[in-house]
Amino acid sequence: MSEPPRTAVVDDETALNASTIDVAARIAWTMRMARLTSSIDDPRIPAVADAIGTSSARLERAEAGQLRDGPLVDAYEQVLGLPDGSLRAPVDSLVRTFPRSSPPDAGPDSPRLDPSDLSGLTERLDAGDLVTGGEWLRWARAISVPGTVGLPVPLARRLVRRLVHELGRACGHGYPTRYEALAHVRCSDYGFLVLRAAREEVAHPHAQGLADLFSAVGESVTPEAVEWCLDLLTAARPYVATCAALALENMAEISPPGSFWPGVAPSLMAAFDGSDPGSENEEWIAHLIRLVPVDTWRSLGLRPRRRLPPAPDVERFDRVEANRQWRRCSAIASAVGREVGVGDQPMLARLVFDAGYGHWETRAVTSHFLLGALPVLAVPTWER
Repeated sequence: MSEPPRTAVVDDETALNASTIDVAARIAWTMRMARLTSSIDDPRIPAVADAIGTSSARLERAEAGQLRDGPLVDAYEQVLGLPDGSLRAPVDSLVRTFPRSSPPDAGPDSPRLDPSDLSGLTERLDAGDLVTGGEWLRWARAISVPGTVGLPVPLARRLVRRLVHELGRACGHGYPTRYEALAHVRCSDYGFLVLRAAREEVAHPHAQGLADLFSAVGESVTPEAVEWCLDLLTAARPYVATCAALALENMAEISPPGSFWPGVAPSLMAAFDGSDPGSENEEWIAHLIRLVPVDTWRSLGLRPRRRLPPAPDVERFDRVEANRQWRRCSAIASAVGREVGVGDQPMLARLVFDAGYGHWETRAVTSHFLLGALPVLAVPTWER
């Protein structure tokens, strides 16, 4: 490598079962790994900074977790020859999922498009032309800006339907960019169209691949979405109940502290008491019940009528050799680091642990997104 491995070490040192994660460190590590694993001739910081037109000090701060800068992430994509949105989408998804743990953006940019550019892109989308995930993301960010002249609802509905269908088939960098585009729409004045699309998909008796769509529904906490997802926890199709649980967990994560669980906890308990023992519905309702703070249950005075099923097997939540699950994640990270040439990367071990063993689906999904932004690391990691 062009740099000693020690300069490429950034870690999330929060406890494996802590109530929060180090978002800044995860962003910094992703940017650093993108640079170090790129195929450009000179990936050293001075050369990349010169190509971007900024200082080395600014890049060093960003890669040390001391600076969050959205336009700088975009610049990394351009200079490193990465697809549009391939870094920005995973980073923005992480920040939106964990708003209370995320540093402010030092360089917030305006995603507005020139009216003619927005019109042209909208026409291409509506015509069914081949477009990239990056273009979907650019369009969604533009129409979700407050004050933007709105699209006619029938047109917006057609485009949301197309985006939903493309998301279900997307892979590689095209997946997080399309997901992030749908999330932007969900958080905009057109958010009701994403919920409507989800309802339409669920109405198909054999629908599959709904988890991403439900996660997008969970990007905005609206009464209609909360009530619908709570009702689906007892759905006859266990897969639908699982997807509803994912949406509810995401809603809780993005909500202000103490604002979400008290209102839904009674419905969770009722759903659990009415579920069949040993069913998938019971398993996922219990998952949500465990996420509710103990103090909330105490204040409500609610207890389940029967014992919760066992939680998924996590041997322990400390980073020691005696923890075989953490040891396995560390071994994978070390082997991949040696193979790729970036040295020991404890952050990689942490992301693998969160994706494979942690109790939080929000951490698993965002870890998967960040790794997916780094295919040079992701491919050998998934192979192991």
